[in-house]
Amino acid sequence: MKIILNNMRTVVAIAVAACALANTSIVNAENDVTISNNTDFTASDYHFGSFTDGLNLTINPGSTLSINKMFIGASNNNTVLVSGPGAALNSPGTAQNTFVLGYGGSNNQLMISNGGQVNILAPNHTEANHDALIGFYTGSNNNLMTVTGAGSLFENDSTLYIGRLGNNNELLIDNGGHVISYNARIGGGCTATECVSPNTTNPTGNSVVVNGAGSVWDIGGKLRVGGGITTTSNNNSLSITNGGVVNLVPSTPGYSGMWVGYDANSSNNFVLVSGQHSQLNAQTIVVGAPSSSGNSITVSDYGKLKATSINYNGINGSLNLNHGAIIMSDVINSTSATNTLNLNLGSGASYAYSLTGSWTVHA
Repeated sequence: MKIILNNMRTVVAIAVAACALANTSIVNAENDVTISNNTDFTASDYHFGSFTDGLNLTINPGSTLSINKMFIGASNNNTVLVSGPGAALNSPGTAQNTFVLGYGGSNNQLMISNGGQVNILAPNHTEANHDALIGFYTGSNNNLMTVTGAGSLFENDSTLYIGRLGNNNELLIDNGGHVISYNARIGGGCTATECVSPNTTNPTGNSVVVNGAGSVWDIGGKLRVGGGITTTSNNNSLSITNGGVVNLVPSTPGYSGMWVGYDANSSNNFVLVSGQHSQLNAQTIVVGAPSSSGNSITVSDYGKLKATSINYNGINGSLNLNHGAIIMSDVINSTSATNTLNLNLGSGASYAYSLTGSWTVHA
């Protein structure tokens, strides 16, 4: 069955006829749904694809879905499309874990394109737990959020998780898309009370890609690439390519920082800044916890990394400055000679930093 919501009168008529939409307090949508023709549809909680695989929810230009909490994909292969000017999915609620893509399911997608917007915002930006999560539970794997095209926006004012307990989840910001978040974690993030059976799998392989001119991720707080609270998280990545930009600009002075391998044994996480006009702008960057291994940063092909300080606290990590790398930092420090500075700068490179601590340097 396909349900089309065209206006508020049609909403009521179809909602009564189709039990899935009869209760606008809590909606369990197990059908394809299209919201169009400037419809504003409001629900308390919206569960899309809880039991049925392969569903499609489309929000067309000028139409809005407003919800308190939204869960996409306790099942698999479901797709939500928010596309075109005025197409919006809004959550003005105050609930914890407000927005979830991959609520136990895999291969679910959210596509925000052509000026569509998704806003997960608490009243007056004050709700600490107004989180957005991709890959919420163990087994929530291969879920994808894409924000593409000028004017396309995903915004949340608490923490954005990419792979909280799942593996190989991805956020792709492409072709002029824009994401705004407060804190962000790529891989990991469950609490001590949550990281118990069956949620004990350490998340791995989660990623964010910021690609192309005009593609921007603005972070107003802290960013962790690889690291939960009680779990380890390995092989997670942030890639900034072809003119993409990531800005860590604290909304509260001093409340900013970036970690690559945050927790003990969170290893082999990496950051790549590559391509002309690609930029990572941060304050303090910490690479590796004392017992983590193999975390790395690579700058190449006229990509630019700017930070107040870069501190390697783990072991067997690397800072790779390849052809055309541009790096500016007051200090780059290592606590272990097992960390490697690889200088393959070539022509067109620009660097300004003071190197301190113990390093193995390959030039």
